[in-house]
Amino acid sequence: MYTIVVGVGDTGYHIASLLVKEGYEVMVVEQSEELADSIRHQLDVGIVLGNAVNPDVLRKADVGRADLLVASMASDEANMVICSMASEMGADKTVARVRNPEYNSGLRTVVNGASPDKPRKIERPIRMGIDYFVNPEIETAKQIESSLSGLYARHARELAGGRVQVRGFKIENGSEMINKTLHVVEKMFLKPCIVTLLVHSKEVKVPDGDEVICEGDSIYIVAKKEDMEKLGEVFNHKNRSTRHVIILGGGLIGSHVAEELSKRGIGVKLIEKDKVRSEEINARLRRVEVLHSVGTNRDFLVEEGVPSCDAFIATTGDESLNILVGLLAKSIGAARNIVVVDKPEYLPLAESVGVDVALSPLIIAAEKVLSIALHKDPLSMVLLENEQAQAIEFKVDTTARICRQSKGSVKLPKGAIMAAIVRDDKVIISPAEDEIIQENDRVVIVSLFSTFSAIEKYFKKN
Repeated sequence: MYTIVVGVGDTGYHIASLLVKEGYEVMVVEQSEELADSIRHQLDVGIVLGNAVNPDVLRKADVGRADLLVASMASDEANMVICSMASEMGADKTVARVRNPEYNSGLRTVVNGASPDKPRKIERPIRMGIDYFVNPEIETAKQIESSLSGLYARHARELAGGRVQVRGFKIENGSEMINKTLHVVEKMFLKPCIVTLLVHSKEVKVPDGDEVICEGDSIYIVAKKEDMEKLGEVFNHKNRSTRHVIILGGGLIGSHVAEELSKRGIGVKLIEKDKVRSEEINARLRRVEVLHSVGTNRDFLVEEGVPSCDAFIATTGDESLNILVGLLAKSIGAARNIVVVDKPEYLPLAESVGVDVALSPLIIAAEKVLSIALHKDPLSMVLLENEQAQAIEFKVDTTARICRQSKGSVKLPKGAIMAAIVRDDKVIISPAEDEIIQENDRVVIVSLFSTFSAIEKYFKKN
C-alpha cells in the first residue's frame, strides 16, 4: 500500500512511523527542511519537500497512485483543501486531521429520499473529496467517556461495535493466579475469556498457555462485553459506578467530556484557569458547574469534593501538570484518575507512578488512521501495551483465503492469536479448532506489531 503523509508534526510523524512498522510504502510531504531532514534520518520513507497545497508538490509525491493520503498539517483548512485536491488527482482514500468539530458536523446537505411516492428530506455529509475526518481531541474525549462507562480503573478497548473487549489486568500480590500456568488460569478463573498477551519484565508475547504467571505480570484478556464486567472480583479491580466527576481543563477534550457526561445525568465540575474560556463554557453548558481556578492547590481540590469524586480527569495542554494533579487527586481520595498526555512515551511512565488511565491523542489518531489504512471498509483496531501489539477486527469476504476454512487449518504466524469471531448476533470467544470461518464473519486477531503482513494475507482474495 502506497501512503502519503502530509505534514510531519507530532501527529503526522507518529502516523508515518506506525505505517512504516506495518510495512507500507510511505511518502512524506513536508515544507520544513529541518523537519524533512530529521524524518529522513529516523524513518525509512520517501521525502518531498514543499507545501502540499500546491498541486505540483502533490504530483511530485505521485498522488495519483496513492492508496491513502493523510493530511496532518497544523491548519484544518489546509488539510481539507489538500484532501480535496488529492481526491481529484486520483488518490483512492483521503483522511483529514481536523480539530475544529464544526467543520465535520457543519459540512452537511439536505437531499430528497430515494422513495418517489414518499419523498423525504435526508441529511448527508458533504465530503468534498474528504473520505474521513480524524479529530484527535474528540476521539480522545470519546475514549474517556467509554472508560467511565465501565466499572474498572483501567479502560477496555472495544472492537466489533463494543461487543468484544480487550483489557489489560495486572497480577498483584496475593492473587490466586500467581505460579499457575495460563491454561490453568483460563479454566479456573477466566472462562469464557481468553488471555491473548502476557507482559513479563517488560517483554510482550502472545502466550501458548504453558507460561507461569508471576506477581507483577500483566495479561490482556479478550471477552464479551458482559463477561468482561464480571472479572472485577477475580482481579480486585472493580470500582464504583460513575456519578460525580471533576475535570481539570476546559479545552476541546475537557469541555466535550463534560458536555457528554452531563447529558447522561452525571454530576460534573469543570475547572478552567482562563476566565474568558470558563465564562464561555459556563454559558454553553448549563448542567456543568464551572470553576475559574488553576486547580492545582490541594486545599482547593479538597474543598471542591475531589476526595469523594468517582473520577478525576486532567485534560490541560500540559501533560506534566495532568500527571501531577492526577496523582494528587488520587492521593486525597479520588476513586480513579484519567490523564491526557501528548507524548506516547509518557504513557508507561504515567501508569507506573499511579495513573489509572493515561491517553495520548497521538496514539488515538494513529489508531484511527491505521484502521482506515488496513481495511477497504475500516473496521476497528487498537494498539496495546505501548504500541508493541495490536488487536484488529477483519471482515471475511467470500473471496478471502480464510473463508470456509476451519480455525485449526489457519496457521497464523508466531506472535498472533485468533481471539474471537463475531457472526451475526453471536460472539464466539476463543473459537474451537473445528470452527468454520464463514463469509461476513468478523474475526478479531491479537498480534505483535511485526506480524501484520503475514496475517493480512489470509483476508485477501484466495
